[in-house]
Amino acid sequence: MKERTLNEIKKYAKSYPILTSVFLEWLLKYADTKERDKKYKNVLLYNLNEEKDYSRAIVDFVAGMTDSFAIKVFNEIITF
Repeated sequence: MKERTLNEIKKYAKSYPILTSVFLEWLLKYADTKERDKKYKNVLLYNLNEEKDYSRAIVDFVAGMTDSFAIKVFNEIITF
């Protein structure tokens, strides 16, 4: 499931480059991905094979956004 999840996010990179790039980098840092082991040595927080963990990762990511980044992402999402 985790590789499918990451690939699904990457499909939206052209439409939402800021959101997808930052969210993917964040997942690589805190979730159980192949790339994580090569680059980061911090504590694993999320198992992407578990839907509850993935949902928690999304909530934590949004909760950690600064106001200016949230506005930037909002503008990216509503721009067609």
